Amino acid sequence: AVEAHDGITEIAPVDAAGRSVLRKQLFTTGELLRLDQLQPDPIIVAEAKITQPLFNLKNWNSNLTKSKEKC
Repeated sequence: AVEAHDGITEIAPVDAAGRSVLRKQLFTTGELLRLDQLQPDPIIVAEAKITQPLFNLKNWNSNLTKSKEKC
């Protein structure tokens, strides 16, 4: 599951509640996705620190400025 907040992307297996619902075949993965109920497991995210900036606009703007200066 993937979730992004404030420029931070979290990638991890689906949380326990989502796994349980999928195993019991109460909903499909697509249905959970549309209901915004497909969440990364917060324990795994915290333990593995699988977070990275989605966009680093500060560096991007800096590199863009340097690129323009070379032209």
